[in-house]
Amino acid sequence: KETLNPTNLGAIVELVRKRTAGKPGSLVLLDGVEYLYTQNDFGKVVKFIQVLADVVAEEKAVLLLPLDPKTLDADRLAVLMRDLTPWR
Repeated sequence: KETLNPTNLGAIVELVRKRTAGKPGSLVLLDGVEYLYTQNDFGKVVKFIQVLADVVAEEKAVLLLPLDPKTLDADRLAVLMRDLTPWR
């Protein structure tokens, strides 16, 4: 009951949407994104991150997405980070 299937990216988006609704300044930590792209097509994960970033922005929340850049080749990293602001 407390878990979500890592291939059901839409359910993760909906959970974040419900938990951040009406709560500006909420922090959303998505740890283990590397695991998501081992369980899903990389393109689906990129779209998921874009949608998640939009949901978080709409609610004036903050998305924290720890990612080791060594886990992706430079092209894929650039695609994934295209619409995100790095914080180091």
